[in-house]
Amino acid sequence: MSTFLRIHNKPFTRAALTARVSLFFRRHPEWRAWTCCLFAWFFIAINQRQFAADGPVNRLYCMTNGAVLREQGTGWRELFAYYPSFLLQNIFPWLLMIVAMMFLLLREPLQHISVSVRKKNRIPAALSFLLGYTLLWVVAGAGFLLLPFIGSYTLQGQSAWVKTIITAGIFILAAILTWLPARPVQMARCSKTIPIRIEGWKIYTDSFYYGIVIGLACLHMCWAPMAAMLFTRHELLLMYIVTVVLFYERYLFAHTSRATGFAWITVAASLLLLQCWP
Repeated sequence: MSTFLRIHNKPFTRAALTARVSLFFRRHPEWRAWTCCLFAWFFIAINQRQFAADGPVNRLYCMTNGAVLREQGTGWRELFAYYPSFLLQNIFPWLLMIVAMMFLLLREPLQHISVSVRKKNRIPAALSFLLGYTLLWVVAGAGFLLLPFIGSYTLQGQSAWVKTIITAGIFILAAILTWLPARPVQMARCSKTIPIRIEGWKIYTDSFYYGIVIGLACLHMCWAPMAAMLFTRHELLLMYIVTVVLFYERYLFAHTSRATGFAWITVAASLLLLQCWP
């Protein structure tokens, strides 16, 4: 009984519980990023429910009407005149997806930030890191969003089989990339640390730069599954599955494990089987 009423030989009081909770949050500074991740998932789930009448495809992304453009005889040069407006419409959903899926993978960098700066600078430094990380993915999104933009034009009128084969093929490519000999080295770069100066504004510039460095490493690791999901317009169940696989790859699988590759193969095979389902 005394075991349950005492914590480290101290009475189990409200103050003791508060101290334990405070200690937990200090030791796990990633909880702020994970909270943002939780809100992003909530927003995406609400969006999915709001547009449930449209079918099983997530309507998070606003797609250009490729059929109308083709009927108007729009050429490739004229087509890209529509891209800036398309990008402005879809950059926020892309950002939301990054927060929901990628912020879960930032435990080690945020812990490095926490132990490298003074207590009073931890939150601003972490925000600077997340800003640099997010900005890198936003810039990359300008290139990634070309996939659904061009796909809506070139694949308009094609059977669902064509789109499914393309998506499954990219997941198979993701599996092959995880089996390359250099993969463990690339994975280690996602937990890389750099010196963070603790003098004035240098805290925030170093943290911002560190966010860009980690963002580049994450982009190098995860570009293939992210590209594949754009062809499914980030269907909610597939987002859950890909997020779980990425989480396991980062924290639970050995860097030399082939399990992630087999997971991507399973996803590709499942997409093809579902397409065969009457």
